[in-house]
Parts: sequence; C-alpha cells; structure tokens
Amino acid sequence: MATREWKDGLLSYSMRELGNIPDDNPKWILLDGDLDANWVESMNSVMDDSRLLTLPSNERIRLLPHMKMIFEIRDLKYATPATATRAGILYVSEGRQWHNMVQSWLQRVVRPYAETAKWKDPNQPVQWLSDLFDKYVPDTIFEMVKSYRHITPLSTMNFATTLTNILEGVLKPENLSNKADQALFEMYFVFAAIWAFGGALVEKDGIDYRRNFDKWWKQTWTTVKLPGKGTVYDYLVNPKSGKFQPWAELVMDVEYNSAKPMSSMFVPTAETSSLRFFLDMMVDLRKPIMFVGGAGVGKTQLVKGKLACLPEEVMSLCISFNYFTDVVSFQKVLESPLEKKAGVNFGPPGTKQLIYFVDDLNMPKLDPYETAMPISLIRQHLGWGHWFDRLKLTQKNINNTQYVACMNPTAGSFTINPRLQRLFFTLAVGFPGQDSLMKIYGTFLQ
Repeated sequence: MATREWKDGLLSYSMRELGNIPDDNPKWILLDGDLDANWVESMNSVMDDSRLLTLPSNERIRLLPHMKMIFEIRDLKYATPATATRAGILYVSEGRQWHNMVQSWLQRVVRPYAETAKWKDPNQPVQWLSDLFDKYVPDTIFEMVKSYRHITPLSTMNFATTLTNILEGVLKPENLSNKADQALFEMYFVFAAIWAFGGALVEKDGIDYRRNFDKWWKQTWTTVKLPGKGTVYDYLVNPKSGKFQPWAELVMDVEYNSAKPMSSMFVPTAETSSLRFFLDMMVDLRKPIMFVGGAGVGKTQLVKGKLACLPEEVMSLCISFNYFTDVVSFQKVLESPLEKKAGVNFGPPGTKQLIYFVDDLNMPKLDPYETAMPISLIRQHLGWGHWFDRLKLTQKNINNTQYVACMNPTAGSFTINPRLQRLFFTLAVGFPGQDSLMKIYGTFLQ
C-alpha cells in the first residue's frame, strides 16, 4: 500500500551523514552511473551557489564548503543546459589511455611472474612485452577502428584489457620458462592479440570480417609465421613444442549414453575447443567473459557444460534475464547464495568461489533514459566490488564472485552499456561448420 511517506534514498542519507561529521576535512561524494534528467534537475540547487538539497519531505540538506561532488557519467545526452553549465566538465578521451593501463599491468603482473619463474633479470620479460605492445597494438587498434565492425561494439580499452587478460593466462613458468627467448614471447603475444582483436569478429552485412582480419594479419605481421592452412583462428601455441598446433587436436571424443536426454549433452568440436579454452582460462583468473552469438549456436550449452564439471570449491548460479527483470529482484537473486562475513563483507559459504552465469544479458527493458538497471548493478559490482543494502543503505562488499555472460546481439536492446561491455572479454560464437555438425550428429547416431 502506498502511504506516500518520504523514505530516504542513498544520496540524501550519505549527504546527511557526511554533513553531520563534526570535522571539516575534505569529503567527496562520487556519483557514478548514467545521467537521468529527473534526479539531476533536483540537483541544480545543490550545484549552484545555494548548495542546498531540498527533499520532497521539505527537509533541506546543506552541501558544506568542504564537501565536493563528482559525477562520473557516460555522456551528456540527457543533461539540460541548466545542469551542464553548473558543473566543471572534464572530457577524458580514449587516446592512448590503454598505454597507461598496460604499463601498470606490466609492473603488477609480469614482474611477479618473472620473479616466480626465477629470471636472472626480472626486467627482461617486462621489456620484451613492452616492446611488443608498442610494435603491434597502435597499428592494430587503428585498423580495427578504420575497417572492422565487431559483433557488438567494443572500445579500444576493451581490446587492451582482453589482451592483457589472455597474456596473464599464458604467462606461467610451465609455458614460458626462464630459458624462453624473445621469439617464444612474441609467438604467445601474437596468439593473444589475434583473439583479443579478432575474437569478436563475424560476418556482418555481407562482409566476412573474420576472413578479412585473417588476410590482413598474415600480410601485415610477418615476424611470426602462422601455418598457411586454415585461418589464424585455427591454431594455439603448444607449450611443449613451442610451435603452433590446430585446435582440432584438442577435441576429445565423448560417449553418448542413451539414458541421458540429448539436450543435456555437450559435444566438443574444433570451434568450441577454442571458446572452452578461453572460458577455462578466464574462470581460473576470475575475470569476466561473454559469449555473443545468434539464437541456437550453443552459447548456453557451452557455459553449462563448463559449470557442470566445476571442482567442489566452486559454486555456480544461473540467472536468465528477460524483458521484465527488475533490479530489486535481480539483487535478491544475486544475494541468495551469499553469507555475511566480517563487517560489511559478504561472500559464498566458507572459502568457496561463486560464478554468476547471466544468460540473455541484453534483455531487460531500458528506462526512458536508456539505462537497464540490472546491467548498472553488474557494472557497479565489477567496477567497485560492492553494492548497497536497499533497506539499511549500508555498503555490502561482495567478494569471491565472478561473472560469465551470454547474449544474442539480435534481440532485446541489441547492445549493452559500453561501460559494462568494456569489462568483458567478448567472443563471437558462430554456427558450427560442416565438420563440426558431422561430429555432433555422429556422436548421437552411433
């Protein structure tokens, strides 16, 4: 029953709490998300000289001189001139931001790897990889922006993040020992770059971008010789021999038991072995990964096949989005397997890991300002590591969780918020080829 009684929201609660602290040390309120014309209009009085937040309950909360506000937003599409003129606006361009991220990654990940692998000079692998980034990435990013369209729009930051994630997965002493030479590093780097830049390419509007990328890569980068047969997508680096080997050699035969329903079986093929390889890698690294493809290509089966054979210390929770999924019920579902740890920390029971598998990620309806609330909640969790209790308005830090997602780019709202898409390693899933179909049907017919 609606009593029309005023109930505090997060902003008014936080602002009042900060204002009541007796000292005058600097305090920052950071509002990170999409701009919504309704609430930002009521912020106009906060942002001008009066610095007052007036609530519908007639309460007035003052923004004190030592309190500052930062809005971190995607664009100013729904901001009125009244709002835009009251704030100092700083536009951060993509430019070479990826370069800064890579430099910090080299120190954070590559140096500890070099120490673990007992390199005489731990700076050597760092220097080699830094040179490889400078050699390959700027030209490839330029080519991507100029000539290619991915299955769902991806930013340059996404390419760089995916590249570092794959390299983090292969930078292990068993793959690259302290005796490895620069050529082997470059080989692994090329393998990672092919999938980081080209993993989300498909045929679109009659242009086969995947084939074009294959041709362009082989013509442009000739230092590392890829096998001539097939495409650049058909090979991975064999850590034992230090040479390229086809994915098809990794495919295991499965026995079909007629007592089981066919829909619960997953038959690995050459195409899915590469997708499964990266899914295993990202699950081990606890990084988010997303499969994008049309209806019926086997995205959900691929992920469910992985979730079915997880070790005991890893739990999974499958959540299917639809048009009517709202953020309140979604948050309750996310919280259902969690338990309270110390203070404001929450996580899965004991020392377990939890994988949230979100299917049909782009299905929830958009509000009038093109925001899908459940997607904003995932972005907040991935970006900041927490969300808020809806009743007590306290922060909840959610630990030991990760996301795997699937979506159909021809349904729902087609694309998702680029600020969330940027965080996911995105792979395109196409229909199986003729050899794969023969293998799938052959498994059942035998």
